[in-house]
Amino acid sequence: MTAFTPYHSWNEYRHEKINQTVAQIYPDGMHGQIASHLRSKGLTVQTATQDEPENGLTPELLANTDV
Repeated sequence: MTAFTPYHSWNEYRHEKINQTVAQIYPDGMHGQIASHLRSKGLTVQTATQDEPENGLTPELLANTDV
């Protein structure tokens, strides 16, 4: 059985919302770009941003995270 390793991509996601140039480069945020690349390699990725409740980092997610 293969071990399951979830990956998490966190970003403030501020500059993409207020700076048109940054938004054009990262339309889904920098976290979205990183997650997309990792997913293309077959990895499971969750994203979170600063504006989400608990900054997107719930106690459950943190308990299952290896940094």
